[in-house]
Amino acid sequence: MEKSKQTPLGDAHNGKRVTLVETGTTKYLFKPRSACAQLAMEAFLSYLKKEGFPFVPACEHVLEVTEEGFRAAFVQAQPAQSKEDVRHFFRTSGALIFLAYLLGSSDLHCENLIAVRDKPVLVDCETMIGGKTQPSRYRSLSDSVLHSHLLPVWRIEADKAELFAGLLSQPPQQNMLFYGGLPAFMYDYEAEVSEGFEAAYTFAMLQREVMQKALSCFAGTHYRVLLRPTKVYAAFLRTAALFDEQKRDEALRTLLEAGLRSDVRENRVEQMRAATEKELAALVKGDIPYFALAYDSDNLYCGKEAVVQHFFSQTPACTIAERLEALSEDDLCAQKRIISLSLAAARPFCDTDDCKKIQSKKTFHRVAFEWLESGFISSLSSSFMQLYVPPKGAPCLQSAGYGLYEGLAGILCAYAALYYRTREPEYRKVLKQRYEPLHAFITSQQQVFDISLQNGAGGILAALKHLFTLTGDRLFLDDANLLASKISLQTLASAPAELLGGVSGLALALPALSAAVARPLAQAILPALCAVQPDLTGAAHGAAGIALGIAAAQKTLQTNAFDGKILELLRFENRYYDTAAQNWCDLRTRESGAFMHGWCSGAPGIAMCRKSLLSYTEHPEIEAICREDIAKAKENLLGEFTAKKDCLCCGNAARLAACSALGITNDALAECLQARVENGSYKLLHPLQTCDQSFSLMQGAAGLVYAVVMNGDENSGGMLC
Repeated sequence: MEKSKQTPLGDAHNGKRVTLVETGTTKYLFKPRSACAQLAMEAFLSYLKKEGFPFVPACEHVLEVTEEGFRAAFVQAQPAQSKEDVRHFFRTSGALIFLAYLLGSSDLHCENLIAVRDKPVLVDCETMIGGKTQPSRYRSLSDSVLHSHLLPVWRIEADKAELFAGLLSQPPQQNMLFYGGLPAFMYDYEAEVSEGFEAAYTFAMLQREVMQKALSCFAGTHYRVLLRPTKVYAAFLRTAALFDEQKRDEALRTLLEAGLRSDVRENRVEQMRAATEKELAALVKGDIPYFALAYDSDNLYCGKEAVVQHFFSQTPACTIAERLEALSEDDLCAQKRIISLSLAAARPFCDTDDCKKIQSKKTFHRVAFEWLESGFISSLSSSFMQLYVPPKGAPCLQSAGYGLYEGLAGILCAYAALYYRTREPEYRKVLKQRYEPLHAFITSQQQVFDISLQNGAGGILAALKHLFTLTGDRLFLDDANLLASKISLQTLASAPAELLGGVSGLALALPALSAAVARPLAQAILPALCAVQPDLTGAAHGAAGIALGIAAAQKTLQTNAFDGKILELLRFENRYYDTAAQNWCDLRTRESGAFMHGWCSGAPGIAMCRKSLLSYTEHPEIEAICREDIAKAKENLLGEFTAKKDCLCCGNAARLAACSALGITNDALAECLQARVENGSYKLLHPLQTCDQSFSLMQGAAGLVYAVVMNGDENSGGMLC
């Protein structure tokens, strides 16, 4: 008898792994789990093909079902034989993207697909059906074509950008089609992907009864649920390995509980906690926890046991039926737009690419408004995009979450600035429409844990305060009080002190809030801030921002007891002022002579902090230092320095905003930035260097628009300092 070679693959679940078995020239995969998901997918695709569904993808074939699991045919990657094969592959990929969208699929990463000549083949169907944990009036990323992970998104791992996609990988793997010895990249075949997606979508929209019959193939099946990313579990296992057996369980439990506190589903912590014991039991054995959902049930399962009753808002069968019924021309257009933006986010940037120029005789305000309206995508990755579908009207795209830095709150500041400067009713109307998702987010939260100025409640509060200043609409102030009332006070004790990522940023909005809401936050913030030993300069991470945070919290409590700490911070920072450079050293590099010229670090941000600090203090020495430092910053801002980028975080927009806030006239810089917007020659911060366009406040178009529109007005730094 010929000997067989067995190679374990993937993560361990219940002590078992997927195994590649090789006997002579024969290969197959043994999968130690139920074959029902795979068999259901085979039947589903077979039925669709029989009914004329366009561009039907394929999945691996089940050879034999055993008591321990099932044997699946080994799928070997094959190159395309012709250009038509390549085009058909990407049309079929588009159809697969639609099917995954309809089914709520997730985790279809590059290892779960193999490119075989003219079509992608699914080799793991355990996450093809998804569950909905809570109903929402607003549709977000979890409801869009990005949720399946088939389309390219970027994620930042250890400060390094990684491409994550089922149909695209770097370097190319077996999920990517090769032709003529070279990989075919899906962003070069956008037309074919879009064609296949639209053909599949249109078929389902017109043949709903056929689709319903096809969906019946999934009745009685179970599918995997990822409560936490596999990488998180793997990190927990690595951490646990550092402890002896006696302390390991306690360490794992601490990590799991900490994950609950920071989980995005804050209002589902108790339901998540019910699954923690199962997670712990699996991790203790060195396994990755394995949870499941049933197509016809709303429970969460671990094996055959229902761990949490009614974990999902409804059964997957009902969710998919609702999604099928909701298919529409508007949604088709919106999803195709997301596909286009996702592919743009992966397409390599080329210096020779023509910029999109605005050829128009319209006013700059109108040009800027239409520019913002053209769509949003975050500066870091398409994974931050969200689809918003209002109760009435067409779907539209918004940026990364709801935060100030690269999210909706920051972009709204640009819309508000346009209304503030023009009093154009249309701009106010659109501002209110764009605000609806943020309003819904604020009202739906039960408790808020992320308090940072960058992505969390601090930035949203700063933006709401500024929106109220620019529009006079009390809705923004009322929502600010509501959001602030939901902040977890326990979170503040362990948060960093800095402005961008910590409690100083949260303090900025406190003086504008009601005393009942603001005072408890200020009382929790001040002790932590006053214990800080300064080690950096600048607004975002250093002494300038922390001093301003203390002053704002102190103003809220109507005390001056912490003026000594403010003086300590200002004196520390001014030890690093360089007269020759007319700037403060950036200590993050720990090198002498390192300077920045932006809001985050350097003269513009420090000057705006000093100006805001003046409004919170009557201490003679603090006032004198602030005025002296503002005078120093003015010398810098009137100099000839030009930043390499035009963004608000650390570019020319920050310098223009600081000029406006300090009452400096800098027409040359304003005219230069306006011209760059109009002719498309602007340069925005984009660490990934791909062809997508950032619309965020701090790193993208919204900030550039904001700075130019607010030029000459002292409120220009309001949402920052």
